[in-house]
Amino acid sequence: DEGSIDEKSGMNFSEYIAILSGDTTLLEKSKMEKKIAVLESLKVAHHKEVIRSKFHLESMQADKESTLNTINKLTLDETAYRSQLQFDKEGAKANPVLLNDVSSADPEIIGKYLIQLSATWKPGHEESDTMKIGSLYSFELFVRRQRETHDDKGMFEYHYKNILFAESKESGIKYLWNQGHINIDNPRIAARYFINAIDRVDALKEKYEKNLQELDQNIPMLQQLVAKPFEKENDLAQFKKDVSKLEREISIKIQENQMKQHEVANENKIEGKEAPVVKMGKSLLPKKETTKKAKGIRV
Repeated sequence: DEGSIDEKSGMNFSEYIAILSGDTTLLEKSKMEKKIAVLESLKVAHHKEVIRSKFHLESMQADKESTLNTINKLTLDETAYRSQLQFDKEGAKANPVLLNDVSSADPEIIGKYLIQLSATWKPGHEESDTMKIGSLYSFELFVRRQRETHDDKGMFEYHYKNILFAESKESGIKYLWNQGHINIDNPRIAARYFINAIDRVDALKEKYEKNLQELDQNIPMLQQLVAKPFEKENDLAQFKKDVSKLEREISIKIQENQMKQHEVANENKIEGKEAPVVKMGKSLLPKKETTKKAKGIRV
């Protein structure tokens, strides 16, 4: 297993072979492959970060477009409101609210009517859940019945509440005060609910302009992140080239070793065929035996 690691030395099988054989080519290749693996991991992380930044950038660009659109609408409403705004003798903003079912301009009467409307109004069976009730500075005034969900010990219960809002005929933006809930304790304060709601146009415009400034600061930074290349790309490419070069060197060395082994084997075969063979003939007799026979001859 070439991937196994010696717990004492930290070397793998390839490194052992390289050291024992005296050839460090395989060891160099192993070290470069480790560096390539690290750089490849960093490249994948960089790619993921670029993708996240790209999605974030697209979201911010969409937010910027929406914010600009909202600012333009708020600017229209602000201009219309400021051009019609009146002040009383004390310098306070006048509240010439016109209600469909109230003919009096008395703030006390107007406030009590709005409190009662907020608490008791219900649409008819086939009527809309929103009803127009008057106007103020060219803004239309509405009451809407809204369903709210509450979790009571794992059981969902529905409650209905009425909210009040002013809507611009030019932009369609709805303006609320205190999340649409009127002051039920003081009729005079309740009578100024809609003027307080419309007067929020300045604060809303300032809020969106601040959001736009933040977007203008963050978008260029994200654009740089998205366009930023992987810094170690050249190093990674060079390491891959070096590994390919070492692989070719290793392949050549392996072929050379195989050829040498093949030549040695052939030489051994040739030497085995040319070795001299000595044969013993039957006519060759030992000298002692010949002498004994000669002694038996008579003269």
